[in-house]
Amino acid sequence: MKKTALLAALLACVCLPLTASAVQYQVTVSGTLESGFTGTFDSTFGYDLSSWQGKSYSMRFIFDNDLANATGSGTYSWDEVDGNVDHWWAFSPSNTQLDIGGVTVFSGSDLNKNQISTMNNQFVPSTLPDLPPGVVAGKEFDGLMMETGHFVGCQGGPCDWDSQTQVREELWIWGDHVWDDLSAIPNSELPDLLNTSPNFSNTVYKEFAIDAGRWSGSGTGEAIYSLRGSIDSVTIAAAPVPEPETYAMLLAGLAMLGWKVRSRR
Repeated sequence: MKKTALLAALLACVCLPLTASAVQYQVTVSGTLESGFTGTFDSTFGYDLSSWQGKSYSMRFIFDNDLANATGSGTYSWDEVDGNVDHWWAFSPSNTQLDIGGVTVFSGSDLNKNQISTMNNQFVPSTLPDLPPGVVAGKEFDGLMMETGHFVGCQGGPCDWDSQTQVREELWIWGDHVWDDLSAIPNSELPDLLNTSPNFSNTVYKEFAIDAGRWSGSGTGEAIYSLRGSIDSVTIAAAPVPEPETYAMLLAGLAMLGWKVRSRR
């Protein structure tokens, strides 16, 4: 190995983590889960939410504020009213951690994908049933949802996404915020929560939710249950960068590699 190649490898290894970390931010949501869940619990499914009831939680979302790094994006329209369109951006692999009762139950690659969605100046129709407290029909609102999910698999073999009967097993965790201040989310671009974060303490509606179970297009074979929780605090900070010790170990390893190559020559 030539000296120039070794130097290039060293620079690449040192600079890449810095570049990746520079555009990431960490959102931590914490609160308390409710003492009961809704829906149908199936004990054969891998996630038993009953053991999490009534406990405190802390959920860490790590997002990228560079839209170019999104693995997927798009819009979806409300079925209830024409003209209401939400925007979403997905980032993968997930770098998310959920602690419940002080114990980490999911971390890192246990969850497949992070997603962030915005609702900008959306009109809430009067036809929507069971509006949450603070949300008034006939008004416009801004909204922000941060969610992460784990796709378990499909029953009966490989997934056929066009099938209306195949049953899918999934887990979704999300934190939802709604403002009646239409400047909270100024546009449909990916919000930079690190530098222009909305006021999370000034929402008319906020909720933390965990949805788990089995879904199917036809509704057959389903067992879906949900656990809700309060959102007591939201903190936003730059995502952690590798500690100096990490770089020291990296440099030591590369130095040893260079010495080994030199000794062979």
